[in-house]
Amino acid sequence: MKTTSIIITLLLAVNYTYSQNINIPEPEWEGYVVYVNDSIGNGLELEKQKAYSKTNANASLIVTGLGKVKARSCVNGGVSNVIIHSNENLQFIVKHSSNKVDPRTIINLFKLESDSKKRCAEVASLGSFSGSKTMDIDYIQFTAKKYGETSYLITIASIDDGEYALTLENTREVFNLFSIQKNIEIKKSPLSQSAVEIGDTVWFKKYEEWMSGKVLTTDYYGVKLEYHDLQSNKTKQKHVDYPNLKSEYPNQDLFSVGDSVLFETNGVKTNGTITEIVSNGVIVKYTDSHNREKTKRVNYQYLKNN
Repeated sequence: MKTTSIIITLLLAVNYTYSQNINIPEPEWEGYVVYVNDSIGNGLELEKQKAYSKTNANASLIVTGLGKVKARSCVNGGVSNVIIHSNENLQFIVKHSSNKVDPRTIINLFKLESDSKKRCAEVASLGSFSGSKTMDIDYIQFTAKKYGETSYLITIASIDDGEYALTLENTREVFNLFSIQKNIEIKKSPLSQSAVEIGDTVWFKKYEEWMSGKVLTTDYYGVKLEYHDLQSNKTKQKHVDYPNLKSEYPNQDLFSVGDSVLFETNGVKTNGTITEIVSNGVIVKYTDSHNREKTKRVNYQYLKNN
């Protein structure tokens, strides 16, 4: 009973500390921004990318010379890898060279338009009659107070689901990025960058069939694979995003030791019997064209139940 009381007291103390007094280390480097997701941790560093410029002209301008050109600042990827499942009373620590000036003149926070490949903010437009103008970006309001020696602790009372960027003076082209997904159902990836290493064998879907490939390189979005293309019978390379990868053959539970299967060897379809289950495939015992008994390792995508 005493132990239970101590645990409850500690939990209450932690909750009180979190709500009343953030006590985590000040970020080490100027320009770092962390989401305060733990009162005693180090915070969650936001995704950081350098924005690039992108200009789009609408169809009427291309055809008739009348219309509008929009200039946007964009970053790669449709969704940030820093996902926050809350949209109320969010707190961030922003490391700056000084916290002696109004943070609203230093910190800009705004929502981005996003698609499957990029996130953008419109920064200017040029109309054939209206001339050029800088867009009035709808900045997100926040409150702030000094934190540590040179940082700010900012609080956002409420925010909609979507993709966001925070920028600092003198480095407006550097976007500190996060995603709010309080009301969005998250599609979890079977694999992520931390779970895949160069040289691993993984599975992906092509021609409505699952195929295996060897990981050549990894990046934020997915992997570059080397694989054997079934239709051309050639070795090829392909980039596959993490959500479309699997570490195991999805239908491997359909095959068991003792099953009679059909597979292809040297261009000839052959019957065999599974003698062993191995990584990403099976060992098959079969009789070749010279009536010799042999065994062969066959990956799942080359197998069919007989």
